Amino acid sequence: MDLSKLTVRELLALWAASLRELRDRRVVRTFNNPIADIAEELVALHYGGERGTFVQKSWDVKVGEELIQVKALRRNELFSHNAHVNGRIIRLTARLLSHPAVEEVPLSDAALDA
Repeated sequence: MDLSKLTVRELLALWAASLRELRDRRVVRTFNNPIADIAEELVALHYGGERGTFVQKSWDVKVGEELIQVKALRRNELFSHNAHVNGRIIRLTARLLSHPAVEEVPLSDAALDA
């Protein structure tokens, strides 16, 4: 399979489907993922910044002279804990999208593949 021909969006969809299948087959027990890396990239794209390296501490994205530390979680207070998955299942609902803490970050395949 030549993954180099896929867009970033297609690769992320494939990754998510693969992780679900691995969990269904009991190869993995959780849905742990590279959410921090994805969040840092989205912040850098959104603000036109540059991601840092693993060497420096206390910041993840530099926008001009401003240093931003990015934190990401796969949980939200709008969703209750699910004992079966030992976590929260987040769905893109109208309730979530209308929450005041949610900010839309427009993404296109061109922006993700830049």
